Amino acid sequence: TYYAILFIVLLYRTHVKLSIQINGQELTADLIESQTSKEFMALLPLTFNMTDYNTREKYADLEQPISANENVSEDYETGYLYYWTGGGIVVFYRHDGKKLQGGAVKLAKINNGLDLFREGDTVEVTFELLPV
Repeated sequence: TYYAILFIVLLYRTHVKLSIQINGQELTADLIESQTSKEFMALLPLTFNMTDYNTREKYADLEQPISANENVSEDYETGYLYYWTGGGIVVFYRHDGKKLQGGAVKLAKINNGLDLFREGDTVEVTFELLPV
């Protein structure tokens, strides 16, 4: 039983990928294991009009909040999808040295195409799970 659980955990960590469709292009991201990311996965697929904020991020509100009880940080890194504790998702494409109000939880590491988030004030973005 222990080895079966370990196998499932390792499979989850290495194979759960997101498809991110933006401006007609598909990006991929590796989901980070957490209760918050599991709740986010349960909502997929989702399409948002993500709005630029502070020329460092694209942001969209989630219709329903998800839990953010673990690994909440006021620091952030570019190239990650986060759940902001205020109730939305955020992709950071530039770091301005400031802290986040309320904090955020990492959901996924974006593997390619981060510059597409720099384009325009608002972009339509679709998030969905990739098959294993």
